[in-house]
Amino acid sequence: MGAVPALVFATTMDLATLLWTAAAVMIIQQLEGNVIRPFIQQRAVSMPPALVHFAIVVFGVTFGWLGILLAVPLAVAITVLAKKHASARLRARAQLCPVRSKLHPTRLRCHPPGGVILPPYGLP
Repeated sequence: MGAVPALVFATTMDLATLLWTAAAVMIIQQLEGNVIRPFIQQRAVSMPPALVHFAIVVFGVTFGWLGILLAVPLAVAITVLAKKHASARLRARAQLCPVRSKLHPTRLRCHPPGGVILPPYGLP
């Protein structure tokens, strides 16, 4: 829709101007939609752009327009749940025991048998 005013204005000139304007609008929209926006979304939701594109395609094919609109929020929710589940399983499997930190006596640290130090809640 943002291209309409530019194209209407270009029609008042010659055909070459109209074609150049249409080409410029298409290039700018493709660049913005396929390069710039995924990187902004990556910084906003901490997901790689490829995963964002994959989620949009999968949810779009599966659920149509509604899937396209909800793809990124659903992918973020699924990712967060998967990380929490993996963290809980890792903590349970390692049989962690809380120990006072030497540097910060008020904080509890977990020392699994392998010697890797993990915080008591979540992965580092």
